[in-house]
Amino acid sequence: MAKGLVLRAEAGGRGQILSLTPEGRAKVPALAAMADANDAEYFGVLTGEDREALNRILQTFVERRGLTRPPLD
Repeated sequence: MAKGLVLRAEAGGRGQILSLTPEGRAKVPALAAMADANDAEYFGVLTGEDREALNRILQTFVERRGLTRPPLD
């Protein structure tokens, strides 16, 4: 928020709504490209078969734990 990329609004009670400013939205493509490059470098050591196995294991974990959103605790 200090950089002017995010807006915060009260949502009642203790809730808050965060949204990107136009400046924040303008940074999304570059940040997504950086994340993609990071993923390619990090997971590039795995074969396609290994990546499929990892995805399958993680999906099983998500389903068996009943996760619907990332744990943020």
